[in-house]
Amino acid sequence: MYKKREEVIGLLAGGGDLPVVFASNAKKNVIVVGVKGITSEKLKENAKKVYFLNLNEFDKCLDFFQREKVHKIVLLGKFNKDLLFRHLNVFNSFKKILSKLENGQDLSFFKLIDREAKNRGIQITEPLSYLSHLLVKEKRLTKTFPTKKELEDIKFGWKIAKELANLDIGQTVVVKNSTVIAVEAIEGTDETILRAGRLGGEGNVVVKVARPFQDMRFDIPVVGPTTLMNMAKVKCRVLAIEKEKVILLHKPEVVRIANESKISIVGI
Repeated sequence: MYKKREEVIGLLAGGGDLPVVFASNAKKNVIVVGVKGITSEKLKENAKKVYFLNLNEFDKCLDFFQREKVHKIVLLGKFNKDLLFRHLNVFNSFKKILSKLENGQDLSFFKLIDREAKNRGIQITEPLSYLSHLLVKEKRLTKTFPTKKELEDIKFGWKIAKELANLDIGQTVVVKNSTVIAVEAIEGTDETILRAGRLGGEGNVVVKVARPFQDMRFDIPVVGPTTLMNMAKVKCRVLAIEKEKVILLHKPEVVRIANESKISIVGI
């Protein structure tokens, strides 16, 4: 009996483990375009084809999908914006990209990629058909639960984090005693947590959310073991994660680190 061939999906991959997890779940039915020195080499084990570009070739990323006749792609992994600033005077490709942006916000970058993809007959699609099982659904993930004061900090931090995300500045805020200690910007979640530890000392509460109207094709919030290790390093007390909107990578390891460090993880 004739079996219809499953459509190949493209993966524009940044750094971190999320692209690797996606490719593994896609069962080798994925063609990857990544960046040398940023995108994991592990993708070679789980993809049909992998193309690694130099950083100064990033503006050519869609060419490879077009060449492979890929009509649907997903965007996953870390694309640190500080690279743009550190290499702006070196790479002309970055200047071309920046000249087309409405502004320097993340959504402006993703909208540009979306527009360029559509012009080539390529659709950027949600990755959740392969990753929805990783979304945080539980109200409580750890042995410990926040104290009454920490619950108040979560409620306070939630409002700040949602405003921060709505302005497309960042998705994480660190609070303590109803005071904002640090907000995420270009440096990312982990550096924000470490900075908050230097400023606020022990006992901080970390709140991570999605944008109020999160487009699940772009920049889905992610938490993994590294975040918990950094929280443990500066003795944070609580991680509050928006339910159904934040991906939790390597959950058993995350929960183990949290329990050993007496950190409460809750879904909100």
